[in-house]
Formats: sequence, C-alpha cells, structure tokens
Amino acid sequence: MKKNRIILLICFLLIAGLILGKYTIDKYFNRNTGEYITEADAGKAIALLFFSNEECHANQDDYFGSGENKNWYEDYINMLIAGKPEITFFKSNHSRMNSTFTYKELNELMKELGMESGTINSVSGNHKMSDAVKRADWFDVYEVIVQNHPEMAEVRKCQLTIAGIGETVVTDLGNYEYSGADITSCMDTRVDAYVRGQVIITLGDIVDNRVVYGNVWIEESHDEKVKVFFCGQSRELGVKGYHGDYHDAVADVVIENHVITGISIKADKISGKVLEISDNTVEIENFGVLEVTDDFRVYNITSGVRDDTKNSILVGYSAQTFIVADGKICCAVIDKKVEADNIRVLISDNGFEDIFHDTVSFTCTTGYTISYGNNTENKAAGEIIEVDKSSPYFAEGRMKITPEENGKVQLLSIERGYGNPAYRGTVEISNTDPLGLMIVNELSLEEYLYAVVPSEMPVSYGVEALKVQAVCARSYAYRHLLSNSCSEYGAHVDDSTRYQVYNNSEETPESIEAVDETYGEVMTYDGETVLAYFFSTSCGVTTTSAIWGGEGLPYIRGKILNVNGEFPDLTDEGRFDEFIRSDADTFDRDFAWYRWNCHMTYDEITESVDRTLQSIYSASPECVLTLNSEGEYVSVPIGSVGTVERLLTGERLEGGVLNELIICGTDATVKVKRELNIRKVLNPYGIDINKKDGSVADSMSMLPSAYFVVDDVEDGVVLLGGGYGHGAGMSQNAVKKMSETMSFTEILHFFYTGVEINGIYKTE
Repeated sequence: MKKNRIILLICFLLIAGLILGKYTIDKYFNRNTGEYITEADAGKAIALLFFSNEECHANQDDYFGSGENKNWYEDYINMLIAGKPEITFFKSNHSRMNSTFTYKELNELMKELGMESGTINSVSGNHKMSDAVKRADWFDVYEVIVQNHPEMAEVRKCQLTIAGIGETVVTDLGNYEYSGADITSCMDTRVDAYVRGQVIITLGDIVDNRVVYGNVWIEESHDEKVKVFFCGQSRELGVKGYHGDYHDAVADVVIENHVITGISIKADKISGKVLEISDNTVEIENFGVLEVTDDFRVYNITSGVRDDTKNSILVGYSAQTFIVADGKICCAVIDKKVEADNIRVLISDNGFEDIFHDTVSFTCTTGYTISYGNNTENKAAGEIIEVDKSSPYFAEGRMKITPEENGKVQLLSIERGYGNPAYRGTVEISNTDPLGLMIVNELSLEEYLYAVVPSEMPVSYGVEALKVQAVCARSYAYRHLLSNSCSEYGAHVDDSTRYQVYNNSEETPESIEAVDETYGEVMTYDGETVLAYFFSTSCGVTTTSAIWGGEGLPYIRGKILNVNGEFPDLTDEGRFDEFIRSDADTFDRDFAWYRWNCHMTYDEITESVDRTLQSIYSASPECVLTLNSEGEYVSVPIGSVGTVERLLTGERLEGGVLNELIICGTDATVKVKRELNIRKVLNPYGIDINKKDGSVADSMSMLPSAYFVVDDVEDGVVLLGGGYGHGAGMSQNAVKKMSETMSFTEILHFFYTGVEINGIYKTE
C-alpha cells in the first residue's frame, strides 16, 4: 500500500514537473504563446517608433550577417542599430531575440530611451524583475514611450476588429502587415493596437470578445457547424443554438468567444442590367438608382467563391444578384460568367471636347420608340425630337431610344467627319444636372468595330490592313470593357482618342468585311487580352510601353520596322542622332510624317513652357523636376523657368524615344519626363512643322512625336524628328506597306511579341 502511494506521488510529481517545465519554456523561451512578448517583438516596436516599415526593409546594414536567410525581425533591429546607435540593448542581446522579454530587461531599455525605470511600476503594477513581460503590460508601457516621443506622429493608437490572419491581418480598418508573436487568440475580437501606416506594431488587451460581421457569405451548414466565407477565407465555426440549414446566402453573423451566436439572413434580392456605377450608388434597369452600404461586399461564385470588387460588376450586363437591406444594396453576388458581346460607348460633343451636352436633337432612319420610366412612345421614321435638362423625359431617370430592326439613331446635334452621325443599337440619354446631358450608345462589340476601324485607319489601305486594325481595336475595346473603364458614366469607353475614335468616319463595306472576317478575334498574352496600343506613323522604330512609366508590357517591345530586323541601340544619343537624320529603309519611309522638322525661337519656347509647365506639374509632379542648389533634380511646384536659354536631351528609351528633356532658363532649370509631357511642353501651335513630303502643319498643340534631336541655332532651336504618335505598339501606316506581302496575323505577331490570337465568343 505504501509502495503504491509512493508510485502515485512520483507520477504526480512527474506530471507537475512536465506542466511546470512546459509553462517555463513557454513563458521564457517560446515567442509563439501570444501572452508574452519577445525581445524581437520589442525591438520591432521600438524601430517602428523611429522609422517607417519601408525604411527598415530598405536598410542595407546587416549587423547580424544572416544574408538571405535572415529572421523576420532582423531588418528592424539592423535599422535600429544603424539609425539609433545610442540604443545598444538589442545589439548586445542578439542571441536572445526569440526569448521572452523580462521586466529587468525592460528597465534597461527604458533607461536607454531616456525614461525612468519607475515608469514600469506605475503602468504595470507588481511583478518580479525576472518575470516575462506580458503583452498587455508591454502595450501600456509602449503607450508611455509613444507619449514621450510626440514628434513620432506616424505611430497611432486604435482599435481593430481582427477578421482574418494570414499573409496579412484583415481588420475592419483595412489589411495590415504583421510579424511577431502569435496573435491567433485575437481572431474574431476587438483589440487595442498600435499601428504605423498599414503595419501593426503591437496589440494590447482584447476589448470585446463579441463581434458582428456584416454581409458574410454562408457556404453551407451541417452537424451544428456553419461554413462561412469572409475576408478572403473559408472558415467552419460552431453555432450556438443551431437552427436548421443555411447555404448560399448573405447574412450578418455574430461571433462571441469564437462561436457563432447569431445569423441574420438577408433574403431580399433584385437583379437586372446595371446601367451605371458610382462610389456610393448603383443604377439598375427597372429599379433606378440605389445607394450601397458602407460595408458593401462583392462575392464571385462562378467558380468556387472569392472576394471581388465593385469594378467587376460590368455595366450593361446582368451577371449578378444584388442583396438589399433597408432600401440599400449591401452585397452583390456575381453568379454568371459574362460573355461580353455588347459595349456601351459614351458619345462626346462636337470636336470630342466634352462628354456633356446642353441639348440633344435626334431622329431615326426607321420608326422608333422612346422609353422613360414606365412610359413608351412610338415615333415615325424621320420624326425629330429635341431634349434639354428640363425635358419631362428625365422625370423618372434616363430615356432610351430604340429603332426598329436595321434602323439607326441619328444625332442631329452632333457633327462628325461625315456629318450628323448615325448609330446602330440603342441610345440612352441621362440628365446629369448641373453638368448637362450624357449620351450612351449600346450596341454589339462587332457592330461597334464597323465604325471604329474606318475612323482609325483609311479604308483605302485595303481589307488585309483593316483586319489588323480590327483585331487591335477589338482587343483594346474588350480589355477596357472588362475593366469597366467608364462605369461611373454608365459606359465602357468613350468615342474619342482617349480610347479609340468611333464613328467619326462612316462604316463602309470594307470595314464591315474586315471586322466580319476576324469575328471575335483578340490578341492574348498569358491568357489575358492585351492592351493593343497603336499609333499613326513610326520614324522607322517602335518603343516599349515603359514610356508611360513602370517596366512596360512584355508584348510591347522596341522594333526596327524592316524585314532585316536588326534593331540598333538607339538609346545612345549619337546613334539616334545619326538614325533620325537618315532616310532609313523601313516600312513607314514613304509617308509624310516619317521625317519632320520645326524651328522654334527661345521666345516661342518660353511662351509654350509658361503656358503648359504648371498644368503638367499638377497632373504629374514626379515628371517635372527642378535643379536645386545641391545639383539634384527634385519635384517642387513650378510654373515658369524664366526666359528659356537652352534645350538639352536626356535619357532615351528603346527605339530612341526621348524620355527626358532638360529646359534651362534664367530663373530655373527643369527636367521634364515622359514622351507625352515632352511633346506638350514644346507646344508648336501656330509654328510650321515641315513634313518629309514638303507639306506643312501649323495648328498642332503638341509635337508630332518625342523622337527628335535638338540643333541649336542663333535665335532658338531646330527640332529634327520623325514619326507621329507615341510610338509604342503598331504603326498603322507601316501596316499599309506590310499588308502588300504579309497576312494580318503575320503583321500582328510582328508588332506584338509573344501574343496568341484567340476568339472571345463561345462556339457551339
């Protein structure tokens, strides 16, 4: 009996020892318990007090020498050692970074921060110096540290509802970066936090174990568990008081102590064609304009379930169901895959200057109907209607004009290149008082191209060339259609050069043939429809899309436009100078804009710079850099350089296109970046631009291209250049020449590197 008692006592002591040992290990050496902080956690928090997250990761000092295999905290500690050498604590304690932080060590750190050690007692209460610092105590101490450094305003205190923990921490205030102690215990709670930018520095006490998540997608339920999708993740949670079946629904969900305690299904649904989307409203056909809630969410369930954005709700289509609560849209569920075969085009006024119209006058080539609200009026062919903002047609929203079969709506209040334009499909007019009336033409994508192709390329170039234009135009339009580029106006594109010109020239048999023979064909790269940039005339070479910033698209590359394909390095100023002065044998060689020159006096350049520089800076301050007294170019507000005394060329990109122009004036020297800005700042309006064929242009508001060199003359400069347009992608005039010996597919593969040509419509 006594022996048994001894065995039981030994077993008890062993178990107690294991428990105590695990507690000790967790308390002092395991940073993942979440209840205590480690020295690494403290080091990160102090580093982020003085430096941004970006500064920490960009710092090249590597005191620990871990190289590529560095620990998560080393960037912070390295930055702290480099930027705050007076704080030596973390440098001397590198080997203990993953150990818990003790109150004794906290006292030492506080002294290095110039604070009294008594601060800890006043904040955290009684403790032994050897005890590990609890997360809640550290949070309170950190608050005192922040208060003692008021100049570090980027660090702020807030409360976060933790809704997801993964690569980022998902909260009600957005997604945050986080590294450090395990915070899974904070999931589905509201917690005190210190943050800097979108980085969580440290978390404090849990403020509330009960949270309400709005507009959660309920996937399914079984065995007293519910599977929900929220914040990009599927989770299965237990349900207190389980009451039946939940699936494929949107609900508000209450979670308390990690268990669902309430589910409120939102059952009211509507669907219809989306006519317009703004930041806080959605207009739906037959339902009008409805507000969206602040916690509006979009789920795509066409293949599994995923979070999506408002921008994925395509105007002109009914591919989603809207969930409505209290008269507002709280959620959109995309439940159909869109076959995007219709396009909505915003129609500009005369000269393509504005999208708003004071009045609109129209008729139809056939009989037609006018629909507005619940009303419909029938009109005879040729009957003219004129509307303005006061028209009763707009009393219940927008009006819609629908011609009979094969009819076209003719807009008599608009002039285009061939007169009053006529439009296939339907025309909608809405009142955007006080801005004016807005016109949207909805028609099939293919019929839209009938009037794009002749507006962008002369039909005299032949059907093969027009096929090239058709595929480029379809690719360009389809890409913008899917990206909802003009959704705030209820459209996908407009009819101007901001996208591609539509119906400025009347459709012809040739343009229709070119579109029909390439029906549905677009260019793709890695499965994505390409942005098929094109321009009028090259100087013999093309360039990369990096002219608009960034690294550029992989399929838009610099090319030499001849059959030899030997592409010279024209980024070198000398080589480009030699090339642009030559009459190189390339596909565009016989066109007037292949080479051009322009003489501008310094007075004319000064006037142009004074007129354009400030607006260029306002739109792109990073593209207008002023030389300071230290010899550095910096971005500062500027509207004039004084009297221009000299022009200098700077960096050139692939193909020799100018990416930097240096303007030297009596008051300042500036560097203007990007080809479009360079063309704008040297505005040659009223100045002769002499083309290769001897013709002259004198009414251009910017230079024909940024492919030019500068020759100094007594009173100014002569610009010797070539080409017309930005120079990236396809040269339309080169296509005319190439189509004599090449097929449209060969031409497309020539200009767009690595693309495939695929159909966008389903085939039976």
